[in-house]
Amino acid sequence: MIDNDPISANRRSWDKANRQFNVIKGDFAESIVNGYCAIPGAILRGLDIGPATNVLHLCCNDGTEACYLSFSKNCKVTGVDFSSSAIEFAQELSTKLNLDSEFVHAEVMEYLTSVESLQDIDLIFLSMGTLKWILNIDAFFEAIRRKVSKRCSILVWDFHPLLECFNQEGIYCYDYPIFDNGYWRDQGVYGYKINAESYEMPARRKFENPPKNYINDRPVYISCWSLGKLFSSALDNGFCVSSFEEMNFLFGEKYRDWMIETEPGVFSHKSDNPVIPMSMKIVLSVKC
Repeated sequence: MIDNDPISANRRSWDKANRQFNVIKGDFAESIVNGYCAIPGAILRGLDIGPATNVLHLCCNDGTEACYLSFSKNCKVTGVDFSSSAIEFAQELSTKLNLDSEFVHAEVMEYLTSVESLQDIDLIFLSMGTLKWILNIDAFFEAIRRKVSKRCSILVWDFHPLLECFNQEGIYCYDYPIFDNGYWRDQGVYGYKINAESYEMPARRKFENPPKNYINDRPVYISCWSLGKLFSSALDNGFCVSSFEEMNFLFGEKYRDWMIETEPGVFSHKSDNPVIPMSMKIVLSVKC
């Protein structure tokens, strides 16, 4: 049966992906305790996060970043994601680490519109790969602004939109999203976590008989947001841009075949390639 609803289709595809990802995961809790870093220091630099900070991580997936943040900063983190298999893993990881965290199984817009208030939230966190799953960026920022206090900030750490214009061979071949757009992709959520050489997980299980090849035939709907659209939407809905940084590296993932590992867990350009931004950090504050 064809699912024409983007939210339902994306949820089904992510549930299937995460069930397969969960099979290969090792002991994440042990790795975090032993010093595994899920968020690079450059992303958290300049943010005052501590025991009194209340963080809301939207589209938290399996909770790795949320649990790392709660463990390393001793702060309270609430994670929200629409994938049941991701939330189950996140809850188990939080329990193992004995964290002051909570994980909610809900689609992000459903959560933002139904939650009574977010007045107690100090920081809203969006981590790598989140923006492409937000179907309406205007409604997203509007829903947040209606619920948060003036002290709340938003931290966006994601792929740079320009990177999505390059294919696996490093050729500029996809349109930059000057206009709001999105598209259906027949292949579901990519099996990016399967290959240990291109994706760094806190821990991987060792198998005598490895699982079968990753297959996800459940289509997804991908949103494409330009920097202009992101900034104008945030500004129009009551936020200001406190800082914006473009970074020529990706942390933990070899997203394109042409990238090389310049240091453990950090992927960037080959020395003879032109430099383009790969990831970005945006900090938004509520307008006074």
